[in-house]
Amino acid sequence: MNMVKHTIFSFFICCVLLLSVTSISDAQTDLKSANTLEDFTTSLLYPAIENAVKHQYGKKNISISDVSLIRTNNLDPDRNTAFVCTVSLHTSLAGRRPPFAVDTIKFKVNKGVIRVLEYKHKMIPATL
Repeated sequence: MNMVKHTIFSFFICCVLLLSVTSISDAQTDLKSANTLEDFTTSLLYPAIENAVKHQYGKKNISISDVSLIRTNNLDPDRNTAFVCTVSLHTSLAGRRPPFAVDTIKFKVNKGVIRVLEYKHKMIPATL
């Protein structure tokens, strides 16, 4: 009888370990999917990001780096045609490092039309 209990207990432990490994694998896949979706979204928004930065800084030669998607809100869950996307990016004068500002841009995307809702500019203090 002890052997049967030991076998059942061992089987139970193996099942728990297998399920936990599967859950970790699924979580990693979800994280990779989320990163791919973020990269895809920022890639689609990149021309609008460049235009917003040009509009903000005028004719200065500004470099853009470290673009990341902060938030996406679906304004029309029934049809999935209207979104508000917020991105963060570093800006610097072309050819110079480090960046001098962190900019946050909020876009409204409606049926493929992208417009800027808000542009926030925050200077990075110079370090010695």
